[in-house]
Amino acid sequence: MMKNTWGWHVVLGYAIPTFILVAPSFVINQLGLSEWEAFTFSSIPFLGRVVGALIYQSLSRIIGSKTVYSVSMASMGVLSLSTGVTHDLPLMLFERVLIGIFYGVLTSLAVAYAASSGNEKLVAFVMAGWAFGWIGAAFAFSEFQYWYIIALTGLIAIPAASVPISAPIANSRFSVPSILSIVAALLCFEPAFALQLAPTILEEEGQQVLPWMIAAYGSAVPMYFILPMIFKRSRFVIVCLTILQGLAGALFFLTGFTPLLLPFTTIGLALGAIAPALAMEYGTDPTSSGMALNFAALGGLAIPVISSLLGLQYTTSSITIISFLGLSFMLRGRKLLLAN
Repeated sequence: MMKNTWGWHVVLGYAIPTFILVAPSFVINQLGLSEWEAFTFSSIPFLGRVVGALIYQSLSRIIGSKTVYSVSMASMGVLSLSTGVTHDLPLMLFERVLIGIFYGVLTSLAVAYAASSGNEKLVAFVMAGWAFGWIGAAFAFSEFQYWYIIALTGLIAIPAASVPISAPIANSRFSVPSILSIVAALLCFEPAFALQLAPTILEEEGQQVLPWMIAAYGSAVPMYFILPMIFKRSRFVIVCLTILQGLAGALFFLTGFTPLLLPFTTIGLALGAIAPALAMEYGTDPTSSGMALNFAALGGLAIPVISSLLGLQYTTSSITIISFLGLSFMLRGRKLLLAN
């Protein structure tokens, strides 16, 4: 097992990139895009995440993880500014793909070294970076309102690139996660992917977006630490919580009833905290755990685009139901799946 020498500030490698990735979700109506174009713009970085997950190990071995971290973080800051002043859709989509690539590199590094540390609290803290990023984006929108100013705040990534880190020992062997580990990660992250659509649904219902966003994502942060502890002690309780959040999410997408977002967001987001451990149970190692999570991120592209094409409410509700049933089975049926 590799020793993690990055320390707790490794969460910056997840939180700041998430902020840059999701900030456009609050201002998508300012870009003058059709619904399909808007969802593509928001979610296409998830395609780039897969590329980033594929290359981060090789880059770390060739130029060192410290350089990879610094260059990737600084590049995300520059790209955030660039997307704020670009008005050509193909160029904007290309920039968003690049953002996804650097996101995949940074989060793969952060997750891999947190998982390698053996420190469960550090893993939870890093995975909570998704919630921290969304909360930061919500506050940025509440303060600045306009896309080009919010994009400018992404420059925070540039000073973050200078955070001192010590390069851990990298594997000399390219490690690839198993298919089952990727599926497990995808099912854990489905609530986070589906929640990208929640602001659109709330706006269509004429409801306020920011209050529920800040409340729900804020309440999810402690759950990132609580759920891994429950995961170690009682799979039955985790399954019950998985079913609860899944039913709440499915009903929200069908009805638009805002209070249902609280259990869906609070529990659903925190399922990401158990994704590294569950992925390792299904055949990945700490080095490739970040890769498994970013491979699973293709769902972040597929779910919004498919739902926008086939019908937002019913499609997303159906995907959420299938997801929580599948995750419940994987939480309880590990021996059966691996035996086959």
